[in-house]
Amino acid sequence: MNTKQLLLKRKTVVGILALTLFTTHCNDLLQSTADSSSHNAGKNCLSCHDSGDKLLTIGGTVYTAIDSTTDAGGQGLKVRIKKNDKVLFTLPVDKSGNFYTDRDVNFPIKTTLTNGNAMVDSVNKGGCNKSGCHDSGNRIY
Repeated sequence: MNTKQLLLKRKTVVGILALTLFTTHCNDLLQSTADSSSHNAGKNCLSCHDSGDKLLTIGGTVYTAIDSTTDAGGQGLKVRIKKNDKVLFTLPVDKSGNFYTDRDVNFPIKTTLTNGNAMVDSVNKGGCNKSGCHDSGNRIY
């Protein structure tokens, strides 16, 4: 094998390694799935999941009605994360009624549910269940 062939082979191996590392990182996102269950429905997810390996950028709970205490888990709903009326990504609501992710998010954002309900105002943080946002009496539904 001559020097040119050896360099080409080395570049190919390095490219494959870089692509593998990039793909692995992209697939390591933490986010809700329709088949999973989580905990503390109705609590502000970001009050605990605010640093380190527990870091979430968006977290909340979907309920059956605006003033309900019954979560909407297991109903196949999804939360669309939007910026400037463009859907950035979609989060499935899990069996506990929660949706969450650790994706990088460029706030401000709005959300819509696949049932048609939508936010009116944009938000600058992703702790949906925090006091003053979607706590009791003003549930995401």
